Amino acid sequence: MTEPENVADLWASMAVELAPTRLDLSDPAALFRSSGFEPDAAQVEVLTTEAQRVIINWARQSGKTTVVACRAAWRAQSHRGQTVVIVAGRQEQAKHLLRACRRFSGRDSSASGTMTELSIRFRNDSHVVVVPASDTARGLSASELVVEEASVVPDDVYDSVLTPMVSTTHGPIILLGTPGSESGFFWELWTNAPRWEPGKPATGHAWLKSLRTWEECDRIDPWTVEELRQRSERAYKAEYMCRFAGAADALFDPDHIREMVTEEFEPTHFLETL
Repeated sequence: MTEPENVADLWASMAVELAPTRLDLSDPAALFRSSGFEPDAAQVEVLTTEAQRVIINWARQSGKTTVVACRAAWRAQSHRGQTVVIVAGRQEQAKHLLRACRRFSGRDSSASGTMTELSIRFRNDSHVVVVPASDTARGLSASELVVEEASVVPDDVYDSVLTPMVSTTHGPIILLGTPGSESGFFWELWTNAPRWEPGKPATGHAWLKSLRTWEECDRIDPWTVEELRQRSERAYKAEYMCRFAGAADALFDPDHIREMVTEEFEPTHFLETL
């Protein structure tokens, strides 16, 4: 192997050497297993769901990036002419997800010289591409849209730039991340969008809402979680308990406000007491 010209070439060459030669593309879960991983129950649900809209609210290091990368790589390799678009609030996160996609791509599945830091192009005319979370991505079409760290993607970008990408392809949208404040489309959809249930029609109006706290993932070290809880209760709730919180500079914690509300008393207008 010749000396790589840059870091992207080095990463590409190493990924090809480490990727399995033969992949089982019969379904995403089979691809996950043929790549040397064993999916847990939560990952199997995300891999096999028929829902057209998926929102994944999982704790840090619980496997959400890996499972979504597998879905994206499976779609690109098992269907001809697909365009899987990856967007993130921070482009480094999007590139990290793209690198995870390479783990689920066989050595012979992509043509030589067609993998870069921002894309993977397969021999079946499908590709996975990273685009910025900005107006510069306007006008693209996507067979599948993946939004990583969705809580930090601006609302106007999601509404005006990203969702139109699947308006004619009728492709799925997958949102993933850990919660931020109680605002924005990620929180709004998690809180108010209709929930999709297995057996019901897979429409864009209903979302598979997948919740996974650190307690449901035995790979996460409890000592690390406790360290964070001791330092910052707010960060612990968001990063590991998957709970949305108020703004960092908010005067009151939303949990404290909710605890002050009671339904035991009927509201009384002040003038009625006179």
